[in-house]
Amino acid sequence: MKKLIALILGIVLLLAFGFIWFVNGNKQDFKNNVDYLADRKWRMVYNAPFVEYYYEHFSAPLSFEEVQDYRITLMHGNELKSEFMDPFSKDNDLLYYLPLFDTNYSNVIGFAVVSSGIDGKRDFQSNSPLIIEDLYNQDAFYNTITNMPGVYQGDFTDTVFSLNDYLFGKKDLLIELIDCREFYQNSYRYQFSISELFNLMRVGTIERYTKQNLLIDIKECDAEEYFVKKNRLTIAYQQNRVEFKFISEDELKLIDSNSRIVGQIDTIDFNVHTCILKNCMIISPGNSLQMNH
Repeated sequence: MKKLIALILGIVLLLAFGFIWFVNGNKQDFKNNVDYLADRKWRMVYNAPFVEYYYEHFSAPLSFEEVQDYRITLMHGNELKSEFMDPFSKDNDLLYYLPLFDTNYSNVIGFAVVSSGIDGKRDFQSNSPLIIEDLYNQDAFYNTITNMPGVYQGDFTDTVFSLNDYLFGKKDLLIELIDCREFYQNSYRYQFSISELFNLMRVGTIERYTKQNLLIDIKECDAEEYFVKKNRLTIAYQQNRVEFKFISEDELKLIDSNSRIVGQIDTIDFNVHTCILKNCMIISPGNSLQMNH
């Protein structure tokens, strides 16, 4: 009888040690994978190609293949797939890419990059287009988003995992979540009021800001003319004119007297006293302007 009890205890202890070894092994493998992903996220490996694509097209790519083809066209080589290998995947798959639409589902304004997580399989599925808010409080991810991210900076290495996750985890890990539109709106290097911009034109120092992204506040300006045509807004003051070329005509529906505009100086023509900003986007609407059309 004592031998039987000893045998049972031995088996129990062996199973217990085996269980602890298995769990600790899973935890270490998981930590190594998370550290690998976190390092590459920190080096912007997982967002730069898609943000670059957005800056060129002002629409994020619909698929990973679309940005891959774009980079090949730019002679960036064919290395992108190797950069996006998912260390968790059991089938050596890539991290998967999710395009995120605006609320009208008319434009891809952002994206998510997701890892298959502990179980090594893709668990999150959607049969319809997604908007960013669809990913809030998603039970399909170990880490969740509870507010508008702009650029999601949540450190997924701090995500708390339970024993059940290590043994039976059936969720994915959210690596990147970026609203490209908001990302672009916050990309400006300099900020001026429209009056200051006119003054830079008057004294001839505006050229130093060519090709730079600027934030222009158009309120509190004694403009002589506001003129809208298609996707362009022109503001004139004392022989000087600033022309804003917006990314779409829909942007101009948001324009008003309290708006701030982010855009890039494209051309300056001192002969006709005109400065043109391209790729313009509205940041903050307020009261309606009375404009000429």
